[in-house]
This record gives sequence, C-alpha cells and structure tokens, in this order.
Amino acid sequence: MENYVKYRRDLHKIPETFFQEYKTSEYIKNVLKDKPCKMIPVAGTGVLAFFDNGKDETIAFRADIDALGI
Repeated sequence: MENYVKYRRDLHKIPETFFQEYKTSEYIKNVLKDKPCKMIPVAGTGVLAFFDNGKDETIAFRADIDALGI
C-alpha cells in the first residue's frame, strides 16, 4: 500500500522555488521509477507521468511542485 502521507511530508521538506525544483523532481522520479508509467520531462524541472490503462478516455491531474518564496 502506498504511503501518500509520507510522500506529502517528504515533499514539504524540499522547498524549492520556481524552475529550481531539481530535488523535488528527482524525488518524484524516484517514487515513480518502479511504477508502470512513461515519464516525460516538462519545462526543465517538471515531470509528466503517463499511465496507459488501455482506455479510450484519459484523466489528467496537475500539481504545482514549487514552493512560495515568502
């Protein structure tokens, strides 16, 4: 069973601002590396993960990974 709470807590320990999310991106890729998905780099530090379940319809989720510089 996935530990989504752990992922959220881990990601909150990596505060990186706009287009500087190198550690965050690596964390995400590491979590996804054993999953049945195709990873595509986006905009330098972004990660697109495509899970092909063989259906005609697609569902997309988007999330920001940058921290706010406050």
